[in-house]
Amino acid sequence: MKYSANRVLGLLRAILVSYVFTGIVLLILAFLLLKTEVSYNFLRAGMIFSYLFSSLVAGFAAGHGAKSKRFLWGILAGFLYFAILFVISFLMNGMLVSAPGTMGMIFVMCTLGGMFGGMFS
Repeated sequence: MKYSANRVLGLLRAILVSYVFTGIVLLILAFLLLKTEVSYNFLRAGMIFSYLFSSLVAGFAAGHGAKSKRFLWGILAGFLYFAILFVISFLMNGMLVSAPGTMGMIFVMCTLGGMFGGMFS
């Protein structure tokens, strides 16, 4: 199956947009942590929201330009979002940040979020 350069660039643009959104959410969470005494559960929920919504945005943006199989483009966007997140996290810490079960849950959330974003595009 031949993919056009426009689709690949569109997918990369979708991943970039999702990481910009992730950065904004993480900056807001860091500011809240600095100025208030938010709980660990609140921060964890904010990070989960960031992962899920960012992959949803990536899937929506990736599937928006596709004529068919939008959910597959969304799954690919969610997978790439997770893969980049995983690699950067591993390189920054030199080890897995979370337990394998938690990483598996984040993987499922990212891929399903991307799929739903692609389906809704």
